[in-house]
Amino acid sequence: MALTVTRVGLVGMLLLVAGAVPLAGAIGRASATTVPAFAVASEPAWSPDGRQIAFVGSSRVRGPKPGAIYLMNADGGGVRRLTPLMPAPNSPTWSPGGKQIAFGLPADRGGGIFIVNRDGSGLHQVAKHGHAPAWGPGGRKIAFVRDGVIRAMDTDGSRPELVASPDYLHTYQSPVWSPDGQRLAFTVDHAQDSVQPRYLGVVSRYRGPVKAVLSGEARSPDWSPDGGTIIFNRSGGFNDPAASLHVLHLGTHRTTRLRHGYQADWSPDGRRIVYADGSGGAGPEATWRIYVMNADGSSIRQLT
Repeated sequence: MALTVTRVGLVGMLLLVAGAVPLAGAIGRASATTVPAFAVASEPAWSPDGRQIAFVGSSRVRGPKPGAIYLMNADGGGVRRLTPLMPAPNSPTWSPGGKQIAFGLPADRGGGIFIVNRDGSGLHQVAKHGHAPAWGPGGRKIAFVRDGVIRAMDTDGSRPELVASPDYLHTYQSPVWSPDGQRLAFTVDHAQDSVQPRYLGVVSRYRGPVKAVLSGEARSPDWSPDGGTIIFNRSGGFNDPAASLHVLHLGTHRTTRLRHGYQADWSPDGRRIVYADGSGGAGPEATWRIYVMNADGSSIRQLT
């Protein structure tokens, strides 16, 4: 059964702890006065109509990072909070019609997949386990990760099914659908204590063989609207000075480096890319901002 959050005004808090999800109020349409000075703004996701961008925002840097899902206009204006504060929300993903946003919580924070309406109403939980959701182009399925395995379910959380399961030496992360909904790309990472190589994998829906389309580290992939390329970032996690955005051309398997950055997302028309990038080196006081650029890496502009 879905857990529904009722709207009780502008102020609210959702406290999520491992093994339990008590709900104690929620925000509705947050005004500009509720928006913090972001220490971390990350994981941007363009709306299907190209007019808005959802992202994860947090005002804290050190220690656990309670954050929320925010929405802003494509030019960086009109920022508002959609959800209550939560422990490390992740992977906002739009429904194809643009009316709802799904997102996840990490397993060590209790896990789970949630959906919220575009206006901040109707927050509810559709799965008690899993993270890194990806809404399918057809609108009926959401792919997600649970215990390093790619699964898919109906948007109400029913009929979960296995999509791709790794061997004990690997783990799968960050699934993303192809524009036609027939394939899923995802990061193939080595399991803990394993020295197996990383690569970018693709599987046809569902449960077909996993094809390696690119060797080496390839995090946070996103398929271009025309289906011909996949953008991804290489090297480490946050604050890695060597991290950079690359585009894989599927027809030739050639890659093009664009610039330093993480977590890129194509605009619906394929002409622009929104992404996250940080400053402050590798220390805990690093700050994270969201930027937009042309698809060739030119005309960079800061949004947050």
